[in-house]
Amino acid sequence: LPPALFKLCLWTAQYYQHSLGDTLSWALPVLLRQGELAEARQERFWSMVPGARLDDPRIARAPRQREALATLAQHPHGVAHQLLSKLMLSKDSLDLLLAKGLVQ
Repeated sequence: LPPALFKLCLWTAQYYQHSLGDTLSWALPVLLRQGELAEARQERFWSMVPGARLDDPRIARAPRQREALATLAQHPHGVAHQLLSKLMLSKDSLDLLLAKGLVQ
């Protein structure tokens, strides 16, 4: 537990007149309280592979894949997986681009 969080738990226990053990327990993620491993979730980002081109012949007859690649080209730092639907990107198109080595 980071020192700042421990200090906050100590203050919370005193302020709300709860035991420090209960307070520390509630500060932990649910899985840790249940004895499970709690892994930090890593958000997936989609981005163009360096050197990928919008006029790649492998996507000449795939308009959705070209649109997806063009959208990724506008976001050089990548697009979070959660934002795919907001940007009208299809995961299927991105999976096909991934198989062709145009995105990562």
